[in-house]
Amino acid sequence: MDTLWAFLSSLFTGIGAALALTVAVALLLHYVARASVIVNALLSLLLIVLASFQFVLLFGAEAVRGYVHMALDAAQIAGQIADVESVSALISEVPGMGDYVDDGRQGLMDGAITLRQLTDDVMLGYIWRRCMWLGAFLIVIIGAGFLLPSRRRTRHRVSDDFYTSSGGGYGSSSSTMNF
Repeated sequence: MDTLWAFLSSLFTGIGAALALTVAVALLLHYVARASVIVNALLSLLLIVLASFQFVLLFGAEAVRGYVHMALDAAQIAGQIADVESVSALISEVPGMGDYVDDGRQGLMDGAITLRQLTDDVMLGYIWRRCMWLGAFLIVIIGAGFLLPSRRRTRHRVSDDFYTSSGGGYGSSSSTMNF
């Protein structure tokens, strides 16, 4: 049940974070870049898909990192409790295992510390890659929002001179009221 909860919380937290990021970027593109509605909608749709995927992976990696820490804490506690004779007996029952595992209690504790450092390095590298992908997606989406057609271009307005120079506007030429 705990694993299901971690999965669902990673899923919903990731989608929620992606939604919040997408809303912020959409508002930025609307008010600052003056992006058209269609361009803004397409870029927002692309960003929410890509960011949801990366955020779910990022929060999932954080949950896995927590589980690995719990497992390594349990292994370290077991290493402190285990005596050298029981460890030697377990290792001798598995053929070839004595070549790979140190049969002392200190070796078990050092192994747990080394595994903790290794998993931290691997998981933090994975999390940083997710953050870098999110940053790259943001740069591309915001850059595209500023470069694609926007509402900044002025629409062609018919000037007032057109109406006044061609006979006095909408009415007859004898009218003194030009609008």
